[in-house]
Amino acid sequence: MREASPVADDARAPMAPELTLSHLDSLPTLAPIAVRVLRLAARPETQLAELAGMIRADQALTGRLLSLANSAAYGVRSPVTTLERAVVLLGYRAVRNTVLAVKVFEAFSTRQGDGERRVFKRAELWKHALGVACAAKRLAQRETRLGIDPEEAFVAGLLHDLGKVALDSVFPRAYERIFADAEAARGDIADSERAVLGIDHLVAGRYLAQRWSLPQHLQEVIWLHHLSSQGLPASAAAPGLIALVQLADTLVREMRLGASGNFAFYESATELGQQLGIRPETLAELPRELTSEVAELASVLGIDQQTPETLYYETLAKANAELARLNADLSREVRRLSSAARGFLALTHADAQAGATADVPTVIEGFAAAARELLKVEYVGAFAERPAGDVVDLAWCVGGKTQSRVEPQSEALRAWLQNPDVALDTLRLPAPPALRSLLAAVADRFDSGRCWMLPIRAERRFVGGIVYAAQPVEDEAPLDDPGVLGAFLASLGRRLSLASAAASARRQAEELATAGRSMKQVAAGMLRVRLPAVIAEIAAGAGHELNGPLSVISGRAQMLGKTATDPEVRRVLQLIQSKAHECSQIVSELMDFASPPAPQIAPVNVHELLAALFDQWLAQSGLPATQLRLAPPQAEQPDAAQPLFVAADREQLATVLTEVFRNAAEALVDSRGQISVSWRVVPQPAWGAGPLWRAPGTAAAPAEYVEIAVRDNGPGMPPDVLARAFDPFFSHKRAGRRRGLGLPRAQRIVELQGGHIRLESEPGAGTQALVLLPRSAAPLAAATRHAPG
Repeated sequence: MREASPVADDARAPMAPELTLSHLDSLPTLAPIAVRVLRLAARPETQLAELAGMIRADQALTGRLLSLANSAAYGVRSPVTTLERAVVLLGYRAVRNTVLAVKVFEAFSTRQGDGERRVFKRAELWKHALGVACAAKRLAQRETRLGIDPEEAFVAGLLHDLGKVALDSVFPRAYERIFADAEAARGDIADSERAVLGIDHLVAGRYLAQRWSLPQHLQEVIWLHHLSSQGLPASAAAPGLIALVQLADTLVREMRLGASGNFAFYESATELGQQLGIRPETLAELPRELTSEVAELASVLGIDQQTPETLYYETLAKANAELARLNADLSREVRRLSSAARGFLALTHADAQAGATADVPTVIEGFAAAARELLKVEYVGAFAERPAGDVVDLAWCVGGKTQSRVEPQSEALRAWLQNPDVALDTLRLPAPPALRSLLAAVADRFDSGRCWMLPIRAERRFVGGIVYAAQPVEDEAPLDDPGVLGAFLASLGRRLSLASAAASARRQAEELATAGRSMKQVAAGMLRVRLPAVIAEIAAGAGHELNGPLSVISGRAQMLGKTATDPEVRRVLQLIQSKAHECSQIVSELMDFASPPAPQIAPVNVHELLAALFDQWLAQSGLPATQLRLAPPQAEQPDAAQPLFVAADREQLATVLTEVFRNAAEALVDSRGQISVSWRVVPQPAWGAGPLWRAPGTAAAPAEYVEIAVRDNGPGMPPDVLARAFDPFFSHKRAGRRRGLGLPRAQRIVELQGGHIRLESEPGAGTQALVLLPRSAAPLAAATRHAPG
């Protein structure tokens, strides 16, 4: 018979069920003699002579019945030579079963090509069917309480897989593939049948049974014998028979008697037997009996010529082969699970070491340690490319000790990463020379012998990798389960992406904070520049508007005072004249603050200036000499023995330091406490950097500065007062307050000289004023440099 639908062999999608069933119509109908025998056996009034007369016309069938009657199963003392005696000895039902079996076998005879080259061997399927038939019959005989006719159980077991031979007959090449797929997957052949043909052998068998007009209970067994007893429809005519055939099928498949193509076991024969109330001991007695009976029946029916011993040892060999396969599968699964467990533990340890907010170098160190744990090798390295592409983070684990560092990225490595000569889905490849050279600097082992790389990918490109030096026997170790290795590398890729993103976020946050500080400094600088200009404009306007009236008021008061004779009037006029003069002074001070004189920059000896101011400060403050201390640079500081010079205007610097001292002296409670003045060389501090931080007449900040610190141990300033200390007109004193221009004016003078002034204070711990000025590069120079006005 030609295959009905060659398309089914190559189609990717399953065939339509209706199309598959329509092809089954090309199968031959059941032989007429089998149909007539089934009808005669079903009639109670049928005579044995009538049944024998019908069979006699078929010589082949007659020979099979005589062979069966003379078999050991019936134990006759003398040979049976007539058909009539054979029919009497076998009985109606046995004759019916034999006729049915012979004609079914003839309908699906072994065809050309059903030899050793085929995976699916129909003779093996018929052995399985005979085994199920014999097992079902014997169980029905022993478990009479089930109420199942043993001969009905036999024929039901014989035909339960009728759909398999039907599908194999119509679609031989497709069914060969189905059988091979089920065997390779060790799964249920019905799943493979549906995937290719759209239906399974259960549906196909029922369709053929209906077409052959087999009894309803046989149709149900063929269709439903894969269902559990709890899953059978309530309308099933013979649920007990269906459950018995399912048990017999499972038992014979466990014995590996014949080949059914079904390798899935949802329940064991013992479990199915318990559901029917059959003891395990009863099931254990059947295998030896079945091999003998199946061998004899197969020989009688012309399926195979095997002795019972041969069939027994064949079945035992199949069972041993299956056991060996299961052991091999178990060993592979153990290796796979062991590899998966190592991979999981390695990732767990890497995550624990790195933490959620780890930087890339720490993550790479974790990668190296995790890879060593997974691969079980001694020399492991890991690297990650920085986003900028100029450096790589490198880590290595040798002898259990992990280290890391940042290395410049060579042109060769950058070129390889941008254009690798391997596919992106490659799990392992020989380490490129550029990478081996990089790691050879930390361990010679990476530059000799075999060295492998496991690429780490992110966003469809190589971003790093694991490198390990392996002995030949270790080469295949990580590939025991490529799935585990792939999952491990994918996890590393995601972890590296997260770490890189976190590092980028931190850099951006730092840059944003730096930009924020710079903007704040710019804003403060702009405010300091703009505020004096505003005040200057106000002062100029006020001076223009007030100087005239103030002059008139002062002059008139003076004139009236000369002519006044009343002492009280004269006192009032003098007060008016004094306050008018004071108002003029305020306007002058405002003008000086807004537009101070241009500084005359020259080298100023800091020690000499402070020594000259020392006596002046004591006289102004009334403090004893014990409360004011000058502290020159310590001996261990650079150039401590040399005088320190600053580039400044001496007179203006003296004014600044005097203002700072005055504030320190006023901070001492009841004139108790200590004021210390120190100076030292410092580099440009971060707090002094900004747009105004430039030496006069230069484009860049000087390399060194002199820091003059004036510290008192008074009560200190609260934060709100400290924040406004340099605001013009601000004073936290309510009684006897001055105009609030001292510190703002000092700040203005210092900044015009390329310096900076800062206050540090803490309530209860005193206050420190820090004045920074550029160190003079030529302390002996006599030339005077003018700052830009």
